[in-house]
Formats: sequence, structure tokens, C-alpha cells
Amino acid sequence: MVKVGDKIRIIYMDKEPQYEGKVGVVEFIDDAKQIHGTWGGCALIPEVDIYEVLHTCAICGKDYAGPGNNAEPLASGRCCDDCNRKVIAERIRRSKQWK
Repeated sequence: MVKVGDKIRIIYMDKEPQYEGKVGVVEFIDDAKQIHGTWGGCALIPEVDIYEVLHTCAICGKDYAGPGNNAEPLASGRCCDDCNRKVIAERIRRSKQWK
């Protein structure tokens, strides 16, 4: 569930194609559960519109969608799939040091 402060990317907004691809921050959710944010004047209707919550990679700082990956030992927090390759390589390197 989306919450105030989340960064989102609009994938589809019913009858509002100009909003597709816009990114913004959720500012408030009204009593009708419509989502309002910095992307413009229209609110998202969760049952109708499609959006994804974005997260910031702890390693490269870029936005990514989805659950992400554990960034340890390179950083604290979550990382994108691209940076996860570096994390895995570092974990393998460190495991070889313990042999």
C-alpha cells in the first residue's frame, strides 16, 4: 500500500494519457482513498489507475521499482538489480578470504 512520502511512477491514468511516465511524491490520500501528489492536478484512483512505488538504490542512488536487494556489505539498505551484481561479487570475494 502506498503511503504519504512515497515516490511513485504513473504507468497508466484513466483518460489522462499525459500523466503516463510522470514521477512524483505522494502528498496526501483523501477519504475516498485517492492519491494526490506532486505529479500534477489529477489524483490517482488505485482501483482504476496503475502506478509503481519507486525506491532509491543505496549504492548508485538511482530509482528502481520492486523489492530490491540487500545491499550489504557494500551499503546499508536496499539496492537495485544492477548494483546487486557488485554486491554478489563482493560477497563471493569475501567468502574466499575465509577459506
